[in-house]
Amino acid sequence: MRRGQLFSMDALISIVLVIMILGTVSATSESLRSEITSLVGWYERANIADNMLDVLTKSPGEPEDWEENPQNVRVVGLLDRQEGYLNYEKIKVLFDLVQSGNSNVISSLCNLSHDNNFKLTALFTNSTVFANISVYHVGRGGGVSLEGFSIYDCSNYSEIGGNTIDGSVLINCTNTVRFSGPNDNFQVSGNFCTFGDLKLTGAVSAMIGSYVAQDTYLAINGTFKDSSSNTLSIYSRVYVTGAWWLTASASRSIYNDVYIGEYWKVSGSGPYTVYGDVYVFGNRLASANRLIWLVGSTQVTINGNLYVRVNGVWYAVVGNPSNENNWYRWDGTSWTSASDDVAITGDTAKIDGIKVIEGTDNIVVNGSSSSLKSPPGEFPLPPCLQSTPGQPGQIIINVMNLSVVLTYPTSYYSSDNVSSISILNCTPIDNSLTVSASMNSSPWIEFSERRMPVLRLVYSKDYFISSNELPKEIYSGLLDQYTNDVLNITLPTNVDKGNLTLISAFSGKDYTGYSVLVIVKNDEHWVYGINMTRIYQGHTTSGVPEGCYIKLEKGQALVPFSCLVPPAELDKSVTFTVWAYSLEGFPEVTIEDIGNLDAYLKPVRQMGVIRLWVWPRR
Repeated sequence: MRRGQLFSMDALISIVLVIMILGTVSATSESLRSEITSLVGWYERANIADNMLDVLTKSPGEPEDWEENPQNVRVVGLLDRQEGYLNYEKIKVLFDLVQSGNSNVISSLCNLSHDNNFKLTALFTNSTVFANISVYHVGRGGGVSLEGFSIYDCSNYSEIGGNTIDGSVLINCTNTVRFSGPNDNFQVSGNFCTFGDLKLTGAVSAMIGSYVAQDTYLAINGTFKDSSSNTLSIYSRVYVTGAWWLTASASRSIYNDVYIGEYWKVSGSGPYTVYGDVYVFGNRLASANRLIWLVGSTQVTINGNLYVRVNGVWYAVVGNPSNENNWYRWDGTSWTSASDDVAITGDTAKIDGIKVIEGTDNIVVNGSSSSLKSPPGEFPLPPCLQSTPGQPGQIIINVMNLSVVLTYPTSYYSSDNVSSISILNCTPIDNSLTVSASMNSSPWIEFSERRMPVLRLVYSKDYFISSNELPKEIYSGLLDQYTNDVLNITLPTNVDKGNLTLISAFSGKDYTGYSVLVIVKNDEHWVYGINMTRIYQGHTTSGVPEGCYIKLEKGQALVPFSCLVPPAELDKSVTFTVWAYSLEGFPEVTIEDIGNLDAYLKPVRQMGVIRLWVWPRR
């Protein structure tokens, strides 16, 4: 071999080795690049669902109140602005806006999903009520008897004016009944009963009851406004379920006991004399937390004892109310001194911050501790107010079984309270088959989930209820202060027979319970029944709720919210749910909040689950 010359076989082997090394390095590089690309793609896909849920569940959105003005939304968020929990109203509004095709909200969601397809579901704690109830309509034959009454209505009660009626009067009218002048002077020797407010103005003079028949009553299912400049003599017991505004400029003589459901405001010149006891229940207070409010130089004399209820506790005054030693408290079995409970400042006596009597110098109580009586548990409705406008009688409700089942969203199929939206190619789709087909044909699907407490309340200013959607949850939340809210229920009048049932379940500090309200039309007659049951440790109470006075006339019922849910008290909140439970005979009814329940209603914390699936658009 010559110097510098390679043997041909050695050269061939070297070339083959070099080629093999270069090929291996190239293949390894391509494989590594493919794996890195796949890993990066997976990481990006995995973060889409997580990142989207992070934005939705950890931010209230931009702006934070986007649910109130969705046209201004930039970023959708579901977090409550104050509490740090998911906001049920935001979730509900989001789903409603997507289903209605709101372009601003849909565009914001598409940005969060990087224009991928997605399906979003929300699961909540679901409550369902089951009840077995028997309802009996008892009329004159087996219920409250109103024999001996002359019955008037809204159109003809004015015929009472200018007359002396030997017997009893019932005014079957839930509107305000007015007597306003000398021509309206009247005398009624028996009972006088009206289903609405009573207003005496002008120079009208009246006498109710008689010396020889004092076992009669004046019953007003509402407010009594007396500003007449003429005399009024009442020999009967007086029942006013609402407030009594006494502003008359002439004397008033009541020769029997007086029961006032709400507050007592006196501002006329009088003088006013009550020869029996006075009971003020305080179901609603006057302005500035006043229970008895005496204005100016008015003078009231009570020749019996004065009983007042403050935050559910009965107190009695047996002498000068400016002296703490004349105050007593009922402990459930006997009367004990309440001098430590009462704070006297000037002419005002306060208990627990409530002005029980403002104007103590204007009231004289001539009772005595030896004559104190056991206070009533509830407002003692006279017989005529135990009947119903339109058809004297009553509804008897027998609740044989009632249960509320709570279903928690612990698994996907565990809760009926599920909401879902799907967006394909940035377009909302409500066809589940189309969504499933798109998911099944996708090369990848990313899933993410969040379990968080949800601040939830259920409320609407008005509802239009039909039978095919019942039972339906219409109000749910927490009340931590008193509200005198009223529901206006409108029912069709063009059907012969029908009924509506509302059911509530509630829980307070010391009790749980439920309430059932039934409104029935039977031919031309409208009747209702109400039964509230409270279950305490060791005992149970049941019956008509205290302060529950429903006005029902010709397809319209005004229902105090306290008929369905017990009033909240200081440091004693009430959590509740109200269902429209059943509707028979009526095609539709309307339930409207004509008060301000929404101003007092607060949400409650419940478990919620948010789930998200993301896959590429095709």
